Amino acid sequence: MAEQSLSSSSRQQSAELDARLEGAITAAFVDGRSDAIDRVLNAAPSAALYRNLWRAVVAAWRARLAAARGSVAVHRFAIPVVIVAASDHQLELPAMLQDPQAIVESMQQHEALGGNRSFGFARVLAGIAAVG
Repeated sequence: MAEQSLSSSSRQQSAELDARLEGAITAAFVDGRSDAIDRVLNAAPSAALYRNLWRAVVAAWRARLAAARGSVAVHRFAIPVVIVAASDHQLELPAMLQDPQAIVESMQQHEALGGNRSFGFARVLAGIAAVG
Protein backbone atom coordinates (compact mmCIF):
# COMPACT_ATOMS: atom_id res chain seq x y z
CA MET A 1 0.00 0.00 0.00
CA ALA A 2 2.82 2.42 0.84
CA GLU A 3 4.44 1.90 -2.56
CA GLN A 4 1.09 2.31 -4.31
CA SER A 5 0.45 5.51 -2.39
CA LEU A 6 3.78 6.98 -3.47
CA SER A 7 3.18 6.09 -7.11
CA SER A 8 -0.53 6.94 -7.27
CA SER A 9 -1.67 9.36 -9.93
CA SER A 10 -3.93 11.44 -7.68
CA ARG A 11 -3.90 12.86 -4.19
CA GLN A 12 -7.28 11.32 -3.48
CA GLN A 13 -6.03 7.84 -4.36
CA SER A 14 -2.87 8.43 -2.32
CA ALA A 15 -4.95 9.58 0.68
CA GLU A 16 -7.20 6.50 0.43
CA LEU A 17 -4.19 4.18 0.33
CA ASP A 18 -2.57 6.01 3.26
CA ALA A 19 -5.79 5.63 5.26
CA ARG A 20 -5.82 1.87 4.54
CA LEU A 21 -2.17 1.64 5.55
CA GLU A 22 -2.86 3.51 8.81
CA GLY A 23 -5.73 1.11 9.47
CA ALA A 24 -3.45 -1.89 8.98
CA ILE A 25 -0.85 -0.37 11.30
CA THR A 26 -3.51 0.44 13.90
CA ALA A 27 -4.67 -3.18 13.75
CA ALA A 28 -1.08 -4.31 14.32
CA PHE A 29 -0.82 -2.01 17.36
CA VAL A 30 -4.11 -3.29 18.77
CA ASP A 31 -3.09 -6.93 18.20
CA GLY A 32 0.28 -6.37 19.86
CA ARG A 33 2.21 -6.98 16.63
CA SER A 34 4.67 -4.11 16.85
CA ASP A 35 7.35 -6.55 15.69
CA ALA A 36 5.54 -6.76 12.33
CA ILE A 37 5.63 -2.96 12.03
CA ASP A 38 9.34 -3.02 12.82
CA ARG A 39 10.00 -5.69 10.17
CA VAL A 40 8.12 -3.71 7.52
CA LEU A 41 10.02 -0.52 8.35
CA ASN A 42 13.37 -2.30 8.28
CA ALA A 43 12.55 -3.93 4.94
CA ALA A 44 11.68 -0.63 3.20
CA PRO A 45 13.75 -0.56 -0.01
CA SER A 46 14.04 3.23 -0.18
CA ALA A 47 14.14 6.28 2.06
CA ALA A 48 10.99 7.63 0.42
CA LEU A 49 9.08 4.44 1.18
CA TYR A 50 10.42 4.36 4.75
CA ARG A 51 9.27 7.97 5.29
CA ASN A 52 5.80 7.14 3.98
CA LEU A 53 5.57 4.11 6.24
CA TRP A 54 6.87 6.08 9.23
CA ARG A 55 4.29 8.83 8.66
CA ALA A 56 1.59 6.15 8.68
CA VAL A 57 2.97 4.69 11.92
CA VAL A 58 2.95 8.12 13.56
CA ALA A 59 -0.57 8.88 12.30
CA ALA A 60 -1.86 5.51 13.56
CA TRP A 61 -0.20 6.02 16.96
CA ARG A 62 -1.60 9.53 17.32
CA ALA A 63 -5.07 8.31 16.37
CA ARG A 64 -4.86 5.62 19.06
CA LEU A 65 -3.77 8.22 21.63
CA ALA A 66 -6.61 10.54 20.66
CA ALA A 67 -9.09 7.68 20.95
CA ALA A 68 -7.78 6.83 24.43
CA ARG A 69 -8.83 10.26 25.85
CA GLY A 70 -7.94 10.29 29.51
CA SER A 71 -6.52 6.80 29.52
CA VAL A 72 -2.91 6.14 30.31
CA ALA A 73 -0.68 5.91 27.24
CA VAL A 74 2.70 4.23 27.40
CA HIS A 75 5.63 5.21 25.21
CA ARG A 76 8.60 2.87 25.21
CA PHE A 77 12.06 4.30 24.81
CA ALA A 78 15.55 3.86 26.10
CA ILE A 79 18.32 6.32 26.74
CA PRO A 80 21.69 4.64 26.34
CA VAL A 81 24.27 5.60 28.91
CA VAL A 82 27.93 5.38 27.94
CA ILE A 83 30.65 5.99 30.50
CA VAL A 84 34.17 6.49 29.18
CA ALA A 85 36.87 6.72 31.81
CA ALA A 86 40.65 6.62 31.85
CA SER A 87 43.18 6.94 34.62
CA ASP A 88 46.89 6.54 35.23
CA HIS A 89 46.13 4.61 38.39
CA GLN A 90 43.61 2.06 39.56
CA LEU A 91 40.18 3.54 40.01
CA GLU A 92 36.86 2.08 41.06
CA LEU A 93 33.67 3.55 39.65
CA PRO A 94 30.39 2.71 41.38
CA ALA A 95 27.72 1.10 39.24
CA MET A 96 25.14 3.38 40.83
CA LEU A 97 24.03 6.96 40.33
CA GLN A 98 24.64 9.01 43.46
CA ASP A 99 21.78 11.45 42.83
CA PRO A 100 19.33 10.20 40.17
CA GLN A 101 16.75 12.79 41.27
CA ALA A 102 19.06 15.60 40.09
CA ILE A 103 19.07 14.06 36.60
CA VAL A 104 15.29 13.73 36.65
CA GLU A 105 14.86 17.37 37.76
CA SER A 106 17.24 18.63 35.09
CA MET A 107 15.44 16.65 32.37
CA GLN A 108 12.07 17.96 33.57
CA GLN A 109 13.35 21.54 33.72
CA HIS A 110 14.66 21.36 30.15
CA GLU A 111 11.63 19.34 28.95
CA ALA A 112 13.91 16.60 27.67
CA LEU A 113 10.90 14.33 27.15
CA GLY A 114 8.55 17.02 25.86
CA GLY A 115 5.65 17.60 28.19
CA ASN A 116 6.10 14.27 29.96
CA ARG A 117 6.75 14.99 33.63
CA SER A 118 6.36 11.52 35.10
CA PHE A 119 9.53 9.53 34.69
CA GLY A 120 12.42 8.44 36.82
CA PHE A 121 15.74 6.68 36.99
CA ALA A 122 16.91 3.77 39.04
CA ARG A 123 20.11 4.33 40.99
CA VAL A 124 21.62 1.11 39.65
CA LEU A 125 23.36 1.53 36.30
CA ALA A 126 24.24 -2.13 35.86
CA GLY A 127 23.59 -5.38 37.63
CA ILE A 128 26.33 -7.06 39.63
CA ALA A 129 26.88 -9.66 36.88
CA ALA A 130 27.54 -6.90 34.34
CA VAL A 131 30.23 -5.20 36.41
CA GLY A 132 31.87 -8.36 37.63
